[in-house]
Amino acid sequence: MKEGINDWGLNYNILQTKSSSKTRLTNREDFSVRLCPICKSAYEQKKNDYRKVIIAEYHESFPTIGLKRKICINCEEKK
Repeated sequence: MKEGINDWGLNYNILQTKSSSKTRLTNREDFSVRLCPICKSAYEQKKNDYRKVIIAEYHESFPTIGLKRKICINCEEKK
């Protein structure tokens, strides 16, 4: 090897690969859209700390495959 050539940066961090499964798991946990099994609509619960209320925001034409099921606030109040 010739002197004066720095090649340490070319193979830096080759052995450590970035795990994409960890980043996908954190994104999946932060995803808060749920499907109500009673009214069959996709919704997202948002908390307003100032007013101390929880608001359900409904999404029209949202794909429902793979969403977690939970009864929404409006359907709980109707019971």
